[in-house]
Amino acid sequence: TGVNLINWNSRWFGIHAALEYYFWFKSRIQWYAEKGIVTLGGVGIFIPKEILIILDGWDEKCLTEDAKLGVDCTIRGYKFKVISDEKYATSEEVPTSLFCFVKQRTRWIQGYLQIVGSGNWLKLSFIKQIQLLSLFLFPIIQSILLLWFVFSLFMFRHLPMLISMISFLPLFILLFQIVIHLAGLIEMLKSRKQLKMAPFAIAQYSIGYLPYQIVISFCALRALTRSIVRNYTWEKTTHLNVHRNGAQQIISQDI
Repeated sequence: TGVNLINWNSRWFGIHAALEYYFWFKSRIQWYAEKGIVTLGGVGIFIPKEILIILDGWDEKCLTEDAKLGVDCTIRGYKFKVISDEKYATSEEVPTSLFCFVKQRTRWIQGYLQIVGSGNWLKLSFIKQIQLLSLFLFPIIQSILLLWFVFSLFMFRHLPMLISMISFLPLFILLFQIVIHLAGLIEMLKSRKQLKMAPFAIAQYSIGYLPYQIVISFCALRALTRSIVRNYTWEKTTHLNVHRNGAQQIISQDI
């Protein structure tokens, strides 16, 4: 089932994280499931005990043990059903600070790199290998595109015309991403009956877009660095239980 970040407006980066969750559970994970690729994530996962025994349970050494278990299920050909409904989504909260967010995303990216480094995905078909790599290496690829664009700003005057035009390709990709995300933002607010917050959300997203991409790039670099020095300590994400307090308030109102 899906995961919703209910306090997305509590931090400047919250709207970006909420949109990533929204696109993942509303679209991307369902597409992967249709292709026979199980990419688990979050806490709304239900797996028969028999399958867990066959797979030898969770891999405690992997920083994204849920994604690792999903890859193992994919290799064995298991099928999963994805349910994306606001009524059944798990309520989650935005990390309490930017530093906490950086640690969370670093752990995720580093866990993806662990899965790629294990080589188990090589047992899949070539098409599924490409699909999984595009998923797990996406933060690294996006960081490269951002650095490529920054580099092109300083070098385009000294490069041949064709190369200069190609160097601006990441800019068009980023602009296309902004348009798609803004459309998804309106859809997300509509589904949660928060459409009146659209002007604030659009402004928050637009102003924070580039800083957010820089933060994600930093997380990718940090994950690579930690992997190179083989530092796989688990950096916990601090929570204030905002979602639980909200749930209690809703229950008390209903009563």
